[in-house]
Amino acid sequence: MFWNLGSKTTKEQDVFNAMGSMYAVVLFIGFKNLNLVQPIVAVERTIFYRERAIGMYSALPYAFAQVVIELPHVFVQVVSYGVIACPIAWTLYGMTASEFGDKKNILETGETVEEFVRKYFGFKHEFLGVAAAAVVGFTLLSAFIFVVSIKVFNFQKQ
Repeated sequence: MFWNLGSKTTKEQDVFNAMGSMYAVVLFIGFKNLNLVQPIVAVERTIFYRERAIGMYSALPYAFAQVVIELPHVFVQVVSYGVIACPIAWTLYGMTASEFGDKKNILETGETVEEFVRKYFGFKHEFLGVAAAAVVGFTLLSAFIFVVSIKVFNFQKQ
């Protein structure tokens, strides 16, 4: 579907198409990771059915409690969206700068692909190392947070 898309650089739209495909790939990977939450929801539903069957509570208090308990989580998600948007932006920056930041092909407008990407988006090929460091940094930060969370949080204590 996207085969050889990056080598077509005769129009500005070609650059936009390639960037759109890169953005779609990055989002697809993110959405695939978000699908990992589905088994957790299935377990929660089973717990609700069990506890409703033994008369612990009805559907409305359970649903209300789920909404209230999720509010801090949703707040953290909203705040972390800014952090997540940063790795996506840095990834897109790095992919675009590495693919088009040094191309000397001339567009229909008379400017080179490199000039267009630099003028329109502000992406510089010389900044590629910083973009790579940012992506690696976000990855290491996420891994560190995971390791600390596994060590600190223990939900099996009574």
